[in-house]
Amino acid sequence: MPYAGAGVLGSAVGMDKELMKAAFTVAELPQIDYLVARDSANDLPAVVASVEDGFEYPVFVKPANLGSSVGMTKAHNRGELTTALQLAFSYDRKVIVEAFVAGRELECAVLGNESPEASIPGEVRAANEFYDYEAKYTDGMMEFHIPAPLTPEQTSEVRDLAGAGVPGDRLRRFRALRFLHRRRRKGAGQRDHTIPA
Repeated sequence: MPYAGAGVLGSAVGMDKELMKAAFTVAELPQIDYLVARDSANDLPAVVASVEDGFEYPVFVKPANLGSSVGMTKAHNRGELTTALQLAFSYDRKVIVEAFVAGRELECAVLGNESPEASIPGEVRAANEFYDYEAKYTDGMMEFHIPAPLTPEQTSEVRDLAGAGVPGDRLRRFRALRFLHRRRRKGAGQRDHTIPA
């Protein structure tokens, strides 16, 4: 059946956070430090130890293959991390743990095939501690500012990073990229949302 949007492979890569991060690495896009835990629901102490060896609290814990922040938790200590891992592993056999980075959450749409064009960035401001499921889907729990209040240089940086995207033609046509914009450092790519996803 014909459809408009990214190819099947591009959408699959966009849905799997580990594969998306690998594609960001190939494209040399800056991103947040992360750890992948696999099939470890029965060995949580080992996962907790790996996380604590590599990261400071808080950290974000999320299933690798879900969207809309389902199963995602911001863990501030070991107890919350253990609970967050249990929740994430209840949704997926592969879990992503990301370092917390203080920054502004920006989104930028990209349209096009051979010559993709990035839109003006928007900024998400969630009422909750982070942009969780409730903030995304409950009226009054988030604000979206378009255009994002950025300097011309910051706007250009976000648009350039979004337009760089991921190599290959499987993510073309239209997509939205999410970034964390940090003071005095380049934005960090978080997620490439394809349509269909």
